[in-house]
Amino acid sequence: MIEKKNIDITASITYFLRIQQAILPKQADLEKYFDCFVFYRPKDIVSGDFYWFAEKGDTQIIAVADCTGPLSYPFI
Repeated sequence: MIEKKNIDITASITYFLRIQQAILPKQADLEKYFDCFVFYRPKDIVSGDFYWFAEKGDTQIIAVADCTGPLSYPFI
């Protein structure tokens, strides 16, 4: 029973990875407007950290978020 639950949970997490990858902006899209790079390496399968990018007219908006708990390092 534990083995079955583990398989089900891992399948759900892997499915969420597909969703997460679909909504994260591509680095090429960010590079059109910013001199930047993306270092995105989830600890396990998916990450609680994410970034988002949007354009509205002549304005570009970028957000970076941590959804996993308290911030444990200084934010610069």
